[in-house]
Amino acid sequence: EMKMLEARKVVCLPLTPGTKGPKGGKWQDETKTRWSTLDNKTMGFGILCGAVSGVTCVDIDNMKLWKDI
Repeated sequence: EMKMLEARKVVCLPLTPGTKGPKGGKWQDETKTRWSTLDNKTMGFGILCGAVSGVTCVDIDNMKLWKDI
């Protein structure tokens, strides 16, 4: 999946196991997928959102609100 997303210019950030946070620092300014931080303990990845990436993400945790939209 990460290779497919990277081919579409999406920056993928491997996550630290047990957290929702990316491995390493200064991830906010990444412009490419950090393959060097990927290892056998990696359980998932996040997608860099915001002005740097051009990807907008809306995180809605309230299912009633989501249904109302």
